[in-house]
Amino acid sequence: VMDRPRSIRHLAVLSPVDKARIDILTALVSKAGILSTLESTQPGLREEEIAMCVEARTSISLYHEIPSDEIPDDAMPLDSDGRQFLINVIDTPGHADFVQEALSCLRVSDGCLVIVDCIEGVAAQTKALLRLALTERIKPVMTINRLDAGFLELQLDWEFFYNDFNRHIEKVNDIVTMYHDDVLGDLTVAPERGTVAFSAGGQAWGFTLAQFARIYGRKFGVPEDKMLQRLWGDNYFLPFEKKWTMAGDPQFR
Repeated sequence: VMDRPRSIRHLAVLSPVDKARIDILTALVSKAGILSTLESTQPGLREEEIAMCVEARTSISLYHEIPSDEIPDDAMPLDSDGRQFLINVIDTPGHADFVQEALSCLRVSDGCLVIVDCIEGVAAQTKALLRLALTERIKPVMTINRLDAGFLELQLDWEFFYNDFNRHIEKVNDIVTMYHDDVLGDLTVAPERGTVAFSAGGQAWGFTLAQFARIYGRKFGVPEDKMLQRLWGDNYFLPFEKKWTMAGDPQFR
């Protein structure tokens, strides 16, 4: 893949130095095989030491192959060369004192990943980094992280979290719309577009609505694009009647 420049992407990570950022980067380092090697050579490594090693990695290279059932051939990027991609995840400095270093990272990036803690919300430093990225015409995607802490530790109501997720997305989109560019078009993020993911970095899992749209689309015999629109917003599924409605009990959302 390294011999095919069109199959290489650079992705910048936008987030302050917090647990949500460390969890995501730890999961990515582990996926790249770096952390498993580190733990095998130092079995007694503490969580704090692992975090320090993760923070020391300024770039992580990940291999990814897009399945044909996920994205058809006609929907693949025009500038791509096959389905195999090498993704270089660039860790931008999360401290306010390193603006120039963050700007240098963004200028070599093809896109950026905005990490938002589902409990803490969109941090001030994340907003500042996002503004920098948009001035450099970097397209953002977003992940709402630490779902495991929200559901398992705080045990808050899932309807509360749904409304909270919408608020986080709106705050990010408020900044994106301020830096609208006619050349790039609409860069706002939305779960139904596949530009917002939901993750638990501490448990190394995550998903997008598109993945569930494929599963439930096959189950109910509904096209994936139609199912994707129903999985977010004021859409309610009535299990006994087996139909969708625009109004109903929140437990059926």
